[in-house]
Amino acid sequence: MPTVDDAHMILDLGNVAVSATISVDGKVVGSVFAPPFTVDMTAHVSAGEHMVEIDVANSLANHFATETPNDYRELLLSMFLREDGDLLDKYDSERQYAGGLLEPVRLRVEPRVTLPLS
Repeated sequence: MPTVDDAHMILDLGNVAVSATISVDGKVVGSVFAPPFTVDMTAHVSAGEHMVEIDVANSLANHFATETPNDYRELLLSMFLREDGDLLDKYDSERQYAGGLLEPVRLRVEPRVTLPLS
């Protein structure tokens, strides 16, 4: 039976909007901003308890959409429109985007594989 020493520990954040920084016991161990949103945790954890923190950063699109004075809102929103005129990733209103961790976070333990060179 494999042990933790025989495995890779992969933190899989699922889908992230827009980026995330991962810390273990207060030390930054990785950042992600594009799929796959995964970080190899193998070198950063050992047997025992650890504090894992995920700091997610959204874009400024939601702020611009809801906090910008009306005179500038249409101009700013036009920067976030698709060619067909729809906003990308609508979730709450016509002017907001999904943000944060959008899927469950999982810790995957994957066996190490060694391939002989011949």
